[in-house]
Amino acid sequence: MKSCSLSPLFRMSSDSAPLWYILHTHISSVERGQITVSGSILVIRGKTFFTFKFIIPRDKTCQDVYDTLVTLSQCIEELPAFCYKESHEDDWSIISMYDDYARLGVPNDKWILSNFNEGYAVNITSYPEKLCVPRTAALSVLIGSSKFRSRGRLPVLSYLHRENGASICRCSQPLTGFNSRCGADEDLMHHVLKTNPRSGQLFIVDTRPKINAMANKAVGKGFEDENNYSDVRYHFLPVENIHAMRSSLNKMLESKYHGLENSGWMKHIRSLLETALFIAESVKSGVTVVVHCSDGWDRTPQTISLASIMLDPYYRTLHGFQTLIEKEWLKFGHKFSDRCGHIFQPDSNSKEIAPIFTQFLDCVWQLMVQFPQAFGFNEHYLLTVHDHVYSCQFGNFLCNCDKERAEMQLTERTYSFWGYVSRATHEFLNPVYDATSSSFLKPDLRPSNIRWVIN
Repeated sequence: MKSCSLSPLFRMSSDSAPLWYILHTHISSVERGQITVSGSILVIRGKTFFTFKFIIPRDKTCQDVYDTLVTLSQCIEELPAFCYKESHEDDWSIISMYDDYARLGVPNDKWILSNFNEGYAVNITSYPEKLCVPRTAALSVLIGSSKFRSRGRLPVLSYLHRENGASICRCSQPLTGFNSRCGADEDLMHHVLKTNPRSGQLFIVDTRPKINAMANKAVGKGFEDENNYSDVRYHFLPVENIHAMRSSLNKMLESKYHGLENSGWMKHIRSLLETALFIAESVKSGVTVVVHCSDGWDRTPQTISLASIMLDPYYRTLHGFQTLIEKEWLKFGHKFSDRCGHIFQPDSNSKEIAPIFTQFLDCVWQLMVQFPQAFGFNEHYLLTVHDHVYSCQFGNFLCNCDKERAEMQLTERTYSFWGYVSRATHEFLNPVYDATSSSFLKPDLRPSNIRWVIN
């Protein structure tokens, strides 16, 4: 049997007990416990919030099971997605970010889809090859801005409000250090501002705590100086980094209901929703917003995606929500493989693992609780998405960016999750959905309204 077997099987000791199947890709950690009079203890913790504790009569057997589990999936091609034999390439074309741009009216007289990153010619490897940028921005401006941004991630369009012309753009932090500046980057921001002639100012939302952004200046990075960017207002709307989120989740799972408040998880959820609401209300009022964190692939997709859901009912439909994930998370390089720990490497540390996408789904669930008729999909769908982000049964969520997925030929070698959903749509529809229920969602973010989702 190949090592990418889908479900290692554990059976409870009693013949009358249920049989439990655990996907090995769902295993977060395996721990050896103390030896007891009944046997050796083995604890398995899961990425989808389960914990199993086994008492194995023989210590050697316990060690053999432990050794087997910690050596599973050390190579991407050993993951379950590569075990499937049939090809469903058509399933990969069900969702397209460029169809979404067309729905938003792009390209138009303000915005253009540019091929300047085609073949990753300018080495922006974590962005898609075709990018939506201001029509008036010259190629030299785009390339110059890219060289001044962390990982080359220059400001590009994410969402366009068709009625008022305001937009949401995304990027990474600039390489300002303590006093550096870049004329091309300043020009590009001005071009972004001019795509919205109804507004005379541009908001830049930095989702990092200000002290963290200041610390980045010491390593040649940092944030924009309002004195160098005309008609720009800078807003720090702090959301903690991946290390704080990982720690918070671990504390939450350890405490569960007891001491939940001390984990800080609900505070982080509220911070994300508050930042997203600020972005959404700014765009609704006619102001264009540029959003970034450090590299622009964690807090940036979280807040932009949530703001888009608040602004646009389309993203609350099943198809629209999938499009949002495809665009903001997959195409723009959220590091699913690193953040979800898809590849087990015993000698590596786990500092890249963080529940960023889990937090996003939690925030969506918070909105669903407050606006139960506004979403075309149900809670079961959110749980299914979360499950398969970690299951590695589909190619969509493998690797860290679109370029890596193309190099692995995942559209030819694996199934698409969107195809699976399209054949099981009836399971995921919300029976009380009302497409006319609300055009703009403004959640009540008082602490008492932020709910505990895991049960």
